[in-house]
Amino acid sequence: MGEPIIHQSGGRSGRRFSVLALHGFPGTPDDWRALQAQSSGAWLTPNMPWLYTTDRHLPNAPLTLRNVVEQVLSFTHAQTQLPIHLVGHDLGGAIAWWIAAMFPQVVVSLTVISAPHPQVYADARPQLQADGRLAYLHDLVTDSGDAPLKPEPLLAALQRETEATSQVLHGLAQSNPAAVRSLYQNTLTDAALAGTAHFPDLVLPLFYFQGQNDPYFPSDLCDATLRASGSLASSKLVSGAGHFPQLTHATDMAKTLDAFWVYAESVMGV
Repeated sequence: MGEPIIHQSGGRSGRRFSVLALHGFPGTPDDWRALQAQSSGAWLTPNMPWLYTTDRHLPNAPLTLRNVVEQVLSFTHAQTQLPIHLVGHDLGGAIAWWIAAMFPQVVVSLTVISAPHPQVYADARPQLQADGRLAYLHDLVTDSGDAPLKPEPLLAALQRETEATSQVLHGLAQSNPAAVRSLYQNTLTDAALAGTAHFPDLVLPLFYFQGQNDPYFPSDLCDATLRASGSLASSKLVSGAGHFPQLTHATDMAKTLDAFWVYAESVMGV
C-alpha cells in the first residue's frame, strides 16, 4: 500500500478511533486534506495500489477487489488501532463497501462518497450505460493496458466543479493505467457484478454522500442507497456538488462527519 500518510488534526476529538480514508480514481491521499483540516483526531490516508508510487507493492496477479481489500486490511492492522471509522470515495468507496461487508469486526462506521450501494449500482448500470454516464469507464476498460489515461472526458465531467480540476488531474497523472484497468476490468464484468446480488446486510452506522450534480450517478441513487443500507444508515445529497464533494464542500461535510462518528461510537458501544 505504500507509505502511510498519518494526519493528526488540531483540537480535541470527540471520537476514540482513527479514520481510514481510501481515495478513488483518479485521486491521491491529498484528496482528503480539506476534510482533515476541518475535522479532528487522527486520519490514516494510504496510497491506493493503482498509483505509480506503490508499483513495488502491487501483487503479481491482476488487481481484484478481493486482493485490494486484503492489502488494505493488512496495511491497517500494521498502522493503527482497530476498529476504525472507514471512509471511501469513488473506487475507494467501492472497496470500503466490501471491507465493511466482509470484515465488519474492524469497522465502527462506514462513510461512502460517490459510490452507490453495490446492489443499487448493479441494478442501475444498464440505465446508466444507456444514459451515457458510464462512457468514460467503457473507454477506460476497453483501451489497451498501458495506453495513457485520457483527461478530456474528466474535464468535461468537471465543468460544474472546476475548483477540483487541478487535484483530479494530479490524481490521473499519478495513476498506473495498467493497474487501474486491471481493477476495473475485474470488478465491472457481468460475473463480478453478479456477486453483488449476495451483498450482505450491514448492521453498522453508515453515511452516504453524493453530489447533487454528480455526472455519473443521478440523485435518485442516493435515496436508493439509503433504502438498501439498513436501519442505521443516513445520507446527504450535497447541494451544488459533483463527483468530488470532499474537494469542493469539505466544510459542510466535516461538520456532518464529526457528529456522525461520535454517534456511531455511541451506537456501537465502543
